[in-house]
Amino acid sequence: MIVNLYEVVNSYRHVNPSLVEQTRDILPALDAESVVDDKKYDLFSDVYVFGDSISDIGNAFDITKKINGEGLPPAPPYFRERFS
Repeated sequence: MIVNLYEVVNSYRHVNPSLVEQTRDILPALDAESVVDDKKYDLFSDVYVFGDSISDIGNAFDITKKINGEGLPPAPPYFRERFS
């Protein structure tokens, strides 16, 4: 499976920030028991997170290296293949 990071990032550009704020305000009113369904967690064996240096441990670099033969972002100038 080939993952196009450009398409993944662009798929989130339409998200309206005000909707995110509204959702954050609603969450405390929800009953956690009704939201969580433990059976759904069995569907995933791994979770890969792409983001800043706190959450990205080099996954973006590894994927682009497999696809292109050269990892992005290059080091130097980026610190240990991380954007931030």
